[in-house]
Amino acid sequence: MFLWVASVEILDELRRVLRSPKLHRHIVWTSEEVLDFFSVVERTTLVVRPTARLAEVRDETDNRFLEAAVASDADYIVSGDADLLDLGSFEDIAIVPPVRFLSVLTTL
Repeated sequence: MFLWVASVEILDELRRVLRSPKLHRHIVWTSEEVLDFFSVVERTTLVVRPTARLAEVRDETDNRFLEAAVASDADYIVSGDADLLDLGSFEDIAIVPPVRFLSVLTTL
């Protein structure tokens, strides 16, 4: 079993990205589909409130993922972000691309 974890800041960033014209060049969703997707994410995510502010990678928004993972004692951070993947792990939390995480799920 796995549980999605995010902070309020991560959810705010997701909301911003989902509204981005850049994303809509790659994913053709109606406004209603975007809202439905975000609603499902919001309902199925454990929202944590990190107590520590980190500055481990150059992109500030990426640091929010590290903070949420630490706050929730996560086993994995699943990301396609090169800066996070370059870390490989952080405080015993594996940082893996989605395809690798899918192979982890098949072994659970």
